[in-house]
Amino acid sequence: MKLSYEVWAVVLVGFLVGCASVHKSRFIITTNERGEKVVIGRIKSEELLRHFPEYRRNYLNYYPDSSAVRFLQSWSPPVKILLFIGTWCSDCRREVPKLFKTLDMAKNSQIKLDIVAIDRGKRDAENLMGKYGIRYVPTFVILYRQREVGRIVEHAKVSIEQDLVTILKQIQ
Repeated sequence: MKLSYEVWAVVLVGFLVGCASVHKSRFIITTNERGEKVVIGRIKSEELLRHFPEYRRNYLNYYPDSSAVRFLQSWSPPVKILLFIGTWCSDCRREVPKLFKTLDMAKNSQIKLDIVAIDRGKRDAENLMGKYGIRYVPTFVILYRQREVGRIVEHAKVSIEQDLVTILKQIQ
């Protein structure tokens, strides 16, 4: 019987290590010199919506274009959206929940979202801002085969979902 406990212990440790490596959130929430609640680091959309009521409110009040959502639902090549945000930024509070809602409605596992939250000094621990030449937030960098194929900076030209569709159609 002792062997089975050891086997279960190994399985449990393996499971926990696997979960830790899949979950990429590594963030802190702090208050800056202006008294604003600020996230710094990698965060998941669900965590951002949970900790920031204005993001949640804007998410709930947004209704993405249904034709764009249908396009995103049927999208098959894997792509990643690398999203740079500042929780202190009004453009982020307005635009980012729109992307969250659109992706949640599309329910497409081929479209991955990776969020990098920065401070007012526009610094991130991994220097991804420098690597991608980010100057403004929000910036949505769309990557296909680890290559940038487009970006949306500060605000959409038409809408977040329509602009995303336009970028993705270029690689179809």
